[in-house]
Amino acid sequence: MIEGLPEGWRSRPATRGDLDAIVELFRRFDVTLQAEPDTMGEYLRWIWGQPQMDLQRDTVVVMAPDGLDAFAQGNWDPETNAPYQLDWCVGPGLPMWSTLATSLLVWGETQATERAGGATVRTGIVAEDAAARALLEARGYAEVRISWDMARTLTPSERFSDPAEGVTLRTFRPGLDEHLLYEVAETSFRDHWDHVDRSFESFCARTFDQTFDPTLTFFADVDGRTAGELIAFEDEGRGYVAHLGVLREARGRGAAKALLRSAFAELATRGFTRVELSVDASSPTGAVALYEGEGMHAIRSYAMFDGPMGAAAG
Repeated sequence: MIEGLPEGWRSRPATRGDLDAIVELFRRFDVTLQAEPDTMGEYLRWIWGQPQMDLQRDTVVVMAPDGLDAFAQGNWDPETNAPYQLDWCVGPGLPMWSTLATSLLVWGETQATERAGGATVRTGIVAEDAAARALLEARGYAEVRISWDMARTLTPSERFSDPAEGVTLRTFRPGLDEHLLYEVAETSFRDHWDHVDRSFESFCARTFDQTFDPTLTFFADVDGRTAGELIAFEDEGRGYVAHLGVLREARGRGAAKALLRSAFAELATRGFTRVELSVDASSPTGAVALYEGEGMHAIRSYAMFDGPMGAAAG
């Protein structure tokens, strides 16, 4: 756990009962940075339900006398060669912010060494967070990417538009389309900068959880061949597009636009007035232009940092 805490403070693994306090911790930090607060609850529930996650081993909270003031979690899938993902947050305005933040990074780097054989530690911060940026750079981390959360208002007048010529849409069929969704999603995302190939079993564990809704999961056929997919879900009062991919040879035919508009229309019919998604700001597939063309705009910016390979904690 975390060493050297002041008298009356303690650290321990997170529990599911800490979820609301952790979400509030991230919200307070975003507000301090004048960034639009993220909704972390659904993400944490999802990641805590993944088979590789063990809350006792992979999380830590720091409890001040007046409540929870710091949190970190590490996520590493032994099936892949992906970096060790570290999420962390320290309460805004704490005089000991730098000390606690450094301790959480040391904790994560130690976990990466012990669990993942010294895999690269990857962590994201709100791009405007100058203090976190300075701390990461001082420890040898380097910025590798910028990602955006984008949003759009939905209105009751949203309509399913007619797809472009040669493009047809349909929804997911439980018990029939699981492997097809895996193949299209995995293949289409091989152009993404941090993609790692996953087995069908791993994909299923990540996708078909309590948030999965077959009526918000769409396929696009292009000239009779399934070439695109979109996965959306309902998330804490908003719609969220979790995945949108089109096979390389079918891009530019209007499949992605049709998928996106169909998801917007379906969410609007359910009474949702907002939809969000996340995107690589340097996506080579034209994703940013697509989303902007459909009325979405960036509401949050995250800087992704990689630590030195096999960095020793300390």
